[in-house]
Amino acid sequence: DLSTPPLAVLVARADPAQFLSPVLAPRLGPLTPIFGLAHRSGSGARILVTGDGAADRLVFVDAPVSVIAAQVANGRRDVFTAPDYRGVPMLATGRAIDTTPWYLVAKVDLQAVNAPLRSFARQIVLLGIGVVLLAALLVLLLWRRESAAMASQLGAAEARAHRLQEQFAIAGGLVHDLL
Repeated sequence: DLSTPPLAVLVARADPAQFLSPVLAPRLGPLTPIFGLAHRSGSGARILVTGDGAADRLVFVDAPVSVIAAQVANGRRDVFTAPDYRGVPMLATGRAIDTTPWYLVAKVDLQAVNAPLRSFARQIVLLGIGVVLLAALLVLLLWRRESAAMASQLGAAEARAHRLQEQFAIAGGLVHDLL
């Protein structure tokens, strides 16, 4: 019930190096998303990142409008492709954190996302080449078998024609002798 005043107010202070850095630090694995925090700064955004690769040191990086954090901070809500603050192409999305000026940004390296697709495409191409080569080999074998059968039939026909020619020559000679 919001009409009754609170009984007490709790004020706490926390060191971000102890609780925030481990949450924002990248995990192992190529398809594990990297999470970051950002807030709007003019038309761009400021991104909270770990500094110098040290998980216990958080620094702000100013980002132009084209990067992921700025697009999320400026209202983009779908899954999209854009460079991160380092210029690396990423697949990303993000949402506002209610009642704060902060945005949670999740991103995955686009190259890691596309790697299985490239591998699958390579396999499909190799399979296609294999099928075409197999079909060509089968056609070649059938062609040779048919060529050999036709050659033997042609040889037999030529032998019959030669015998008939000899028989006609003999018959022609006999007819000539009779006349």
